[in-house]
Amino acid sequence: MNDNFYSSKKWCALITALKLERAKDGIVYCEHCGKPIEHNYDIIAHHIIQLTATNVKDANIALNPNNIMLVHHRCHNLIHGRIGYVKPVVYIVYGAPCSGKSTYVQSQLHEGDLLIDIDRLWWAVSGLDMYAKPGRLTTNVMGLYNKLIDDVRMRNGKWQCCYIVGGFKNKIQRERLTDKLGAKLIFIDTPKAECLYRLEHCRDGRSKADWRRYIDEWFAFNGG
Repeated sequence: MNDNFYSSKKWCALITALKLERAKDGIVYCEHCGKPIEHNYDIIAHHIIQLTATNVKDANIALNPNNIMLVHHRCHNLIHGRIGYVKPVVYIVYGAPCSGKSTYVQSQLHEGDLLIDIDRLWWAVSGLDMYAKPGRLTTNVMGLYNKLIDDVRMRNGKWQCCYIVGGFKNKIQRERLTDKLGAKLIFIDTPKAECLYRLEHCRDGRSKADWRRYIDEWFAFNGG
């Protein structure tokens, strides 16, 4: 119900207009904490009067600028936590290698949130460097990953917020997973040049040649 509303042309046009209207010198400030929101993907439109299956059709609530706050993703979660919001929320955070997905998620995490990051699973299972992935462990790592994904689908556990981090370069597969988990997408839209720059300056032991190829493949697949 609400997912269809949030992808509607009227809603998207309204939020685009609000971002422009409320920006000061090109910067949108969070209407909860007052701090600047540095990235467009971190701007969340929060309904003060929460949408329901009934009032989502009422433009005076659903499309009323006075009922909408522009806030940080993190502040949005804090607001819902304060008012007793208990329905678990799942976010799929995707983008090119070195786009800053993990860094972004780390800035959002609260104690008790569930994080599913395939690189961290490899590190936890192998005990090696973060980007060392011995092939003999592939079955074990993917088994853990699939088990966690199934836990999210079934909403097993007491977590309130789950972040699933990955490249997810294939749009069809990405949308299929989104539908399967009832998730929301967050696209970390870092330009290719910036991804390559970050790769060249990182010192975490990953293979620069391999990761240049991964970046090239991601943008080639997504028309970049």
